[in-house]
Amino acid sequence: MVNRNELEQIKKWNRTGEFHRSIQALQEAAAIPADIRSEAGCQEGFDTLYLYVEAQLHSGHAEEAEAHYPALQSLLYTWNGIYSHSYTANYQLNFIRSALDYALGSKLSAVRGFARLMEYGAQLDAQLRAAIYYYFSLMDYEDYNVVDAGEKLHLARREEGCTPFIAKRLDELEQWIAVREARMEWEQLDRSSSTFQQFGELAGGQESGICELALNAEGSLAAVLYEDGIVRVWHTADGQLQAVINREKGEAVGEHSESKAGAARAALCFSPDSSLLAVGSGIGVVDLFHVHSGELEQHWELCTDMQSPHGDGHVQSLYTHVSFSSNGRYAVVIPVAEGDVAPYADGADMSCFHTIYVIEINGGRCVLQHAFREGRIGAVAFSEDERMLAVGVIGQEVAVWELKSGSIVYFDHDFVTVQDHGRMALANTIAFAHGSSMLAYPASDHTIKLISMSEWGGVYTIQRRAIVLEEGVTVSAITFSEDGGTLISAEDHSRWKQGLLSIWDVERAQQLHTAAIERSVASKLAIHEQNDELWVLTGPVLEIRRLSTLEQLKRLDPYRWHNSTAILQNSSALADDRSAGAIAFNGKVRFFS
Repeated sequence: MVNRNELEQIKKWNRTGEFHRSIQALQEAAAIPADIRSEAGCQEGFDTLYLYVEAQLHSGHAEEAEAHYPALQSLLYTWNGIYSHSYTANYQLNFIRSALDYALGSKLSAVRGFARLMEYGAQLDAQLRAAIYYYFSLMDYEDYNVVDAGEKLHLARREEGCTPFIAKRLDELEQWIAVREARMEWEQLDRSSSTFQQFGELAGGQESGICELALNAEGSLAAVLYEDGIVRVWHTADGQLQAVINREKGEAVGEHSESKAGAARAALCFSPDSSLLAVGSGIGVVDLFHVHSGELEQHWELCTDMQSPHGDGHVQSLYTHVSFSSNGRYAVVIPVAEGDVAPYADGADMSCFHTIYVIEINGGRCVLQHAFREGRIGAVAFSEDERMLAVGVIGQEVAVWELKSGSIVYFDHDFVTVQDHGRMALANTIAFAHGSSMLAYPASDHTIKLISMSEWGGVYTIQRRAIVLEEGVTVSAITFSEDGGTLISAEDHSRWKQGLLSIWDVERAQQLHTAAIERSVASKLAIHEQNDELWVLTGPVLEIRRLSTLEQLKRLDPYRWHNSTAILQNSSALADDRSAGAIAFNGKVRFFS
C-alpha cells in the first residue's frame, strides 16, 4: 500500500490532470486488498482505490475504471457497516458512479445520479459541485442546448474548489459552446438534438413565473399567463410580443378570485383561425380577446348565482375550461374546481361544477346547457363537422349530443374511473375520428370503446366495438390517425410503473405497436403524419417519437434543465397542426419545432 504522504501527492496529480503519474504510482496498490481490520485501514484503502479509479476514468480508460468500481463500492459498504458512516466517501462513490455512467454511454443515469448528489447542496465539497456542473454543461452542449450549457458552465466557475484539471476542461468547453452557438443552423439539426428557441422574458428585468401556456394550431403564436395575472401573446418565430391581454382599465384576466393563487389560474385556448384567444377563469367566466389587438370582444358569465367562495381551503383553485369546435363555430365551457368541491360552500348550489355550456361564437348564444347529477366532467370533444359533442363524466356516463337539435344520440354508463382530481385530467380521452362520426373513449371495464354513429332521416344507428386492455390499465389520452384507421393511446399501468404508448388497428381492434414511456401519465398526443411523428406530453416532459414504430427521437426534459429530482409543474403545450411544442421554464418559454 502507499503511505499517506504518497496519497497526498497523488491527489495533487489528479487535481492537475497528471493521471498517467497517478496510474503508474497506484498500479500495484490498487490490486492489493485493503486492510479492513481498522477504520484507518478502510479509509486508506478507499482513498487509494478511488484515486486510481478517478485517474483511469479521466484518462479515457472507462472500462478499466468500471472493472474496479465493485471493489470500491464493497470497501465503502464495509467501512460504513463496521465502523462509522463517511458522508464524504459516499458522495465520492456516487460521483464516480455517475461519471462512469456518462463515460459508458448511460447519460440519463448520469444525470439522475448527479442531480441526486446536488440535492445535498453545501454538504458537498466545492470540488465535486464544480465537476458536476461541468458534466451538466457538457451533456447540454452535446444535446445542442447551448443556453443551459452556458449557464451551468458559469455555475461551475463560481465554485471556489474547482481543480486545475476541471478549470482547463471548462475553458475548452466554453470555446466549444461559443463556436457551436455561432455556427448553429436550426433547420439543419436532426430530431436527436435538444435545441430550442427561447422567448417570453418580461421587459425591464421584471420577474414573473408562468402559470399557463397555450399554442395556436400552427404553432406560430404562444399565449402565456404570468403570475401577475396578465396574458401576453408572443410570436414563436422571433420571440416578439404580439399583444398584451387585459380587460378594460388594465384589469388582469385572473382577478375573479380574491386569493393570490386563484388570481393566476385560467385556461387559455386559441380559436382555430387564431383570431381569438379565449381565457377561462373564475367560475364560468370566459373572455374572448382579439389576438392581434388584445382588445376584448366578448365577455361571458355563465354562473351568475355562484360567487367566488370563501371556503376552508378544500378547493385548490378555480378556472373555467374552454375549447373550440374545429371551425370555430362553437366553444364548450366547463367551470372546474381543483380538489374536492363538496365542502366548498355550505348550502350552495354546486351544480355549476357539473354543467357544460356550448356557446355559439357569433352572437354569444348558449345553444346547449346540461347539468349532470354528480361527478367530475373529465373530457369533451366536438366532431370534426361540428354536428356533435361528446362528454365523459369520470367514473360515470358518456353522452353525445346532436347540437342542432340539442338531443342526446348516444349514452353509456361506463366512462373510465380515475382518482385524479386535477385540471380536467382526462381532457384528451374522448376523440372523434377525422371526417366521421366514430367515437373512441376508455371505459371502466378496461376497454377502449369504439362507437360508430350513422344518421338517416333523423334516426341514428349505433354500432359498438371494443379494444380490450389489460386489467388495471387506465387510458390517459387517445387520438386518431388522419384516415381514422389507427388509434393511438397512452396508458397508465400503475402509479409506480412505466406507462405505455400503443398503436391500434381500429377495424380489427388489434395492437400494432407498443412502447414504454418513462412517466406513466401522458396528458396529450399529437400526430403529424407528414413527418412520421407522434408528439407526447407527459407532465412537463415532451417526447417526440416516430409514428410508424413509436421509436423515441427526442426527449425534452425540464428535469434535466433543473437537474433536480423534485416534482415539477412546468406548463407545456402542443400545436395541433404543426410539429411544435412549448415548455415554460424560469419565467421564459422554450419552443421546439
